[in-house]
Amino acid sequence: MVWSLADERFQENLVAARVYFAGHWTLCAPRLASALDMPVEQWLSDLRRPGALERRPEWEAGIRRPASASAPPPPRSPAQATAGSRRARPC
Repeated sequence: MVWSLADERFQENLVAARVYFAGHWTLCAPRLASALDMPVEQWLSDLRRPGALERRPEWEAGIRRPASASAPPPPRSPAQATAGSRRARPC
């Protein structure tokens, strides 16, 4: 049973964002980026607005929590290994 439609949508978008991150190693998504047929970039952009998560501390905790603490990181390509020394650019 769904208790909150907003919570259910948040969880679906969170899963899509994690899928996008697993495939691209970034959440700095281009404008039309999507994962699992969901517009990942728009959702991430909405969350980056100041105060977007003020009333939803459980959502903020869900974003900050890793998908799985036991999951190994994906393998890195040689290009990503050399890029690892650079700082991540902000979105």
